[in-house]
Amino acid sequence: MTPEQRQQFDQFGCIARCIIELARSKGHPITDDEFCAQFDYLFREPEHQYGMLLTSQIADVIKGLSLGGHFLTFRRYDAIVSRFDEGQRDILVLSEIDLNDNATGLIDHCSLLKGINDHNFRLWTPLIGHTQWERDLEAQVWDEKACHGVVLQP
Repeated sequence: MTPEQRQQFDQFGCIARCIIELARSKGHPITDDEFCAQFDYLFREPEHQYGMLLTSQIADVIKGLSLGGHFLTFRRYDAIVSRFDEGQRDILVLSEIDLNDNATGLIDHCSLLKGINDHNFRLWTPLIGHTQWERDLEAQVWDEKACHGVVLQP
């Protein structure tokens, strides 16, 4: 990646970064550069947002990395708890509202679900500056932040 592409990937590549983290956690690490070499044909447009994937493109990426064949999306919190409890633990969480405490601004962002039960859920979230945080959130935050789950399927 060029320095400009790297900066854009860091800013707009939250779905890609979550999939890279998922692959790493499953014992199939891939670097950002390797990921971009394989999938940059998916995110060359819009210009100046290198690394941005659309939800509809997730299937192409997970197939290419042998992480699944397709995905199902669920809005309801209890549906995600149920899928996670059934062993379907490769779940991306798309949020429409800033995940920071007391934030209400609109922002489309992707995180990786690390755990969930009836009371709270744990997210790994990529941040700008090529950093990330992992933290627990109360169940009611799911609706407050307009979250939905993308459950990867074989």
